[in-house]
Amino acid sequence: MNKAFSILFLFAVTGPLSADEQLTIGIIDFYGLRSITEEQVRAALPFSEGFVVSDDNAFPKEKAESAIAEALDVRRVELSLTCCYEPYMAIAYVGVEEEQISALEYRDEPVGDKELPAELQETSRQLESAIIAAVRMGDAGEDRSQGHSLMMNPEARALQQKYIEYAEEYRDTLIEVLHGSTHQRALAATVLAYSADKKSIVPYLEAAVLDPDEGVRNDATRALALIANYANENPELEIKMDPAVFVDMLNSVSSSDRNKAAAVLLSLTDSRDLYALELIRTKALPSLIEMCRWEWEGHAWVPCKILERVVGLPDQEELHPKDVIISAAQELLRI
Repeated sequence: MNKAFSILFLFAVTGPLSADEQLTIGIIDFYGLRSITEEQVRAALPFSEGFVVSDDNAFPKEKAESAIAEALDVRRVELSLTCCYEPYMAIAYVGVEEEQISALEYRDEPVGDKELPAELQETSRQLESAIIAAVRMGDAGEDRSQGHSLMMNPEARALQQKYIEYAEEYRDTLIEVLHGSTHQRALAATVLAYSADKKSIVPYLEAAVLDPDEGVRNDATRALALIANYANENPELEIKMDPAVFVDMLNSVSSSDRNKAAAVLLSLTDSRDLYALELIRTKALPSLIEMCRWEWEGHAWVPCKILERVVGLPDQEELHPKDVIISAAQELLRI
């Protein structure tokens, strides 16, 4: 999406807003800051907390990112919005890449033109509408026990159950689109994740984590997060994932990369795997610290929980105080 900043929302969650349902930026959180300060970044932003998002004050996203990067003399800036931590209240994430620290190397853009079956595409459109309606009714709960999402809302759940059928019937097509088509790759990742044999599809989804398109990476990594948790609960299935690429994603300038990677790593560190914890400590500790500092606990909880494990704090149901977690992590940085 390279249009106006005012439309960079997860419409699959909120739906289009009517004239009397304006979004307001209530929180601005930052990441990637190393030598420059939050105050310097704020001074370069064309918005602040309280900014009401509308067509009247919209601005081109790419143009704004380029202008901010130039003002700060940094390699890259990425702006993103997440809706909503409260009704009509959005979070703006400002990512700064002062220099290239992420080891991620995305795949080349595919050139194929293979399309997914029409019935699958239509089910996807119906499901998007059903999810929007369910969220607006406060009926957004889901069952993840099978390694994929099944919403409690009957209409949405029935459509998701069709994905289970499609994942088997169109398996080869889904894989071909996911890795070789110029479009529909994100949907292919989402549907493929409903396969009954989770172990067999992990390599395909792991490859999609390095897709050049952020939406594809988002959907593939989100699917892997559910599968990783499922793997923990079903060790006899012997589903394995290498944490390395997800650790690298914690340093990405994309907030979506960071959030989804953290969700995977939450499961991969659940057993206190020493390899995963050491990778995080040596390659992504500063990034995880700044994510733990994020104001909205809905996004900060997972990074903070991973940090607890990295620094060796005793496991407990509730998080330790955030200042205790961050202080311990900063001390680890000095070692």
